Amino acid sequence: MASGVLPSPVGRRVALVGDTHANAVWTCRVVEELAAGDVDMDVQFGDFGW
Repeated sequence: MASGVLPSPVGRRVALVGDTHANAVWTCRVVEELAAGDVDMDVQFGDFGW
């Protein structure tokens, strides 16, 4: 990956989410938890499935 593709989240909380394999219940739960929490950015890695 080239440098600078994602913004630098200095001082911020970043969640890495991956391999959800189209599990809608789990994906929605994760997104809801992140939205309710103190997370500034989430990044989806691999096998999103939709």
